[in-house]
Order: sequence, then structure tokens, then C-alpha cells
Amino acid sequence: GQYKNFSYGTIKPWGWSRHTHRMFHKIKPLCDHLGVFADWDIAFRDLCGRHSSARMLESIVRQDFPYMVGIDALPQVINSFDQFASYIDSGKQFLLKSPWSSSGRGLMHYSGKELTSFQHQWINRVIEKQGFVMLEPFHDKIFDYSMLFDVSGSNIKLLSLSTFKTHQHGKYQGSYLHWPKQLPFQDSAVNVDLLKDISKSVIQALQLMDIGSVFNGWIGVDAMVINKNGQLLVHPCLELNCRYTMGHVAHVLSSLFPDHSQAFLKIGTVAEFQSSESTVFLLTPINPHTHFAAWVEMNKPRC
Repeated sequence: GQYKNFSYGTIKPWGWSRHTHRMFHKIKPLCDHLGVFADWDIAFRDLCGRHSSARMLESIVRQDFPYMVGIDALPQVINSFDQFASYIDSGKQFLLKSPWSSSGRGLMHYSGKELTSFQHQWINRVIEKQGFVMLEPFHDKIFDYSMLFDVSGSNIKLLSLSTFKTHQHGKYQGSYLHWPKQLPFQDSAVNVDLLKDISKSVIQALQLMDIGSVFNGWIGVDAMVINKNGQLLVHPCLELNCRYTMGHVAHVLSSLFPDHSQAFLKIGTVAEFQSSESTVFLLTPINPHTHFAAWVEMNKPRC
């Protein structure tokens, strides 16, 4: 009853889920413009799964774009440990991913050597809880980036390209507020113009998925540039994030910092913030009970 005298245009949480719908169940009837978010749609859960990213990648690579990974980069669905065991003898490295998890989590690197008991249990546990795991080649990564889009029905537009850093096995470290003036692969056919052209193929794949029928708003598509046998190639879809991302935060903040500042957005512990040797702009308050903070560092070396 506390909400009955209010009206709202819409609700924009960081991301939608079944839990988010429950949280706002009293407010949603008072919103005029919820659109596709008026009710929980199981199709949205499917869209957020990593298998959807795999289907999207297949759609993109079949467009046969130059300097792009091929069909051999497509993830495989693994339904049992016995099925994964057939890959062990290859001696190749793989990255296994749970179908649904928080960004940067639910990942396990297989080095091509003897499988540990922890890895064996991890695979069985994910298959038991979620039905399958995704297996994809382990790439020699050169550069992380993401494409930020605004989805409005069938109309999808590129907001910007965003660069970020991760640890070796995918955990997020931070985002640059501006596109680097110097890339780690200068004088290459893989350049910002190519990446923008590839984003058009990503838009086509999103439209083929009819993403606008279940989601409207800002999304991010994580991608990277890899080294394959001495050749630089673009992997255009590692993960589809149907929610706001740290790249979107960096995109919004970019207008507040000069592009020569090499500004870098970070989220970490208060101790990490306090130990930073760069010029720092704190974005969130710190009090005696604070454990984590967000800040922007200036003049940090580029990727």
C-alpha cells in the first residue's frame, strides 16, 4: 500500500532476473513503460545463457569476415563427464564455462595436463546443477574489448567500443574510459575500423536472434583479439551481457575525463584503493564499514 500514491515511468535495474521481478512486484503495476519487462519471460533466461553467446558467435563467423576466427572457435556443449573425457587425450588447453554465472565467474581452465580431482568435481557439479557445461578453445589473447549497444525493438545501435583488462583466466580488473591511442598490435589489418565493421555483423546476429522481443536497453558483447599461429584474429563474441556492464559505466564517465588522461575505472577493496600510486578520483564513499570501492585512476599504462 505504500506505493499506491506513486506512479513510475519504468524501472532500470543493473540487470533483470526472476529475482529482480520479485523485488519489484509491488512497483511494476505502477509503471507505464515496462514493455518487454512487464513479466518474467523464461526466454530471457535462455538469452542470458552462454549457449546463446555460442549460437550468436556461429551466426557471426558464418558471415566469413576477414581476420575473424573460424568455425573451429565455436564452443561445444558438454552433457557428461564422459563426453569431456574424449577431449583430454588431445593435449590441448580448453576453457570450461558454466552456462549461467556472474560475469568473470563460472570458469575453469584445463591446461591439457592431468585433470585434478577439483576439476573433475567442478565439471560434474555444473552438469548436475545446470545440465551441461560449455567447452571452448583456450586462446592466446592479445587484447580485450567489448561492443556496447542500445537495443530498442529491432533497432540496435552501437554506443561505443570499450577496452578492459582481465586476469589470465577472465576475472575482470577494470575498464579504460577512452579507446587507446596505441594498441598492442600497431600496423596491423586488425584496427579500430575493422572492429567497428565487425560490430555491424554483431548487430545482424542480434537481430536474427530477435533480441528486441525479450530485451530492450543497453547490452555488452565481450570480444577479444587473439594470436593464432602468428596471425591476429578477432573473436567477436565471447559473452553476451544483457544488462548494464562496467563498460557502460566507463562510457558514461568518459565525458568527464580528457582522453589523454588514460583514465582507468576500477572496483576493488579499500586497501587496493588506498595503495594506488596513480592520481585517483573516488566514485563511491568510504566509511569505517566499507570493504569495496570504485574509483578512476589517471595515467595508468595502457594495455
